[in-house]
Amino acid sequence: MKKVDLSRRDSMKKIAIATSACAVLSQVNMSTNPEREVMATSRQTIEEQLKQEYAHLNLSPAEQEVFVTVKRNVLQSKTVKDEQIVDFAKEIVKNSPEDTQFDAMFSNLQSEFLLMDHFIRYVHA
Repeated sequence: MKKVDLSRRDSMKKIAIATSACAVLSQVNMSTNPEREVMATSRQTIEEQLKQEYAHLNLSPAEQEVFVTVKRNVLQSKTVKDEQIVDFAKEIVKNSPEDTQFDAMFSNLQSEFLLMDHFIRYVHA
């Protein structure tokens, strides 16, 4: 019998779990979910609080949208600094087409997952 390399087993297991979670979330029918309205309201409240709290950063509306989306997703993280999020938001907006609608772009979970994936790579680069 061949020897099996088990060194990557844990990482492959985590990837499978994350992929399954994304697949499940993408198939959820939000229109039939009665909690959708409550979640949307609390999400909007958090976004408004973040926009007011960080208004002193003088970000453009597009940069602010990127900043708020990332900040909302890393509220529990103690290691991410606001300056890192600001730099990332400015870099994203600078390298995006002029007419990009960031609020529409981040209206679904898949886009937020993708944004957070890029942010994590940016922070650890």
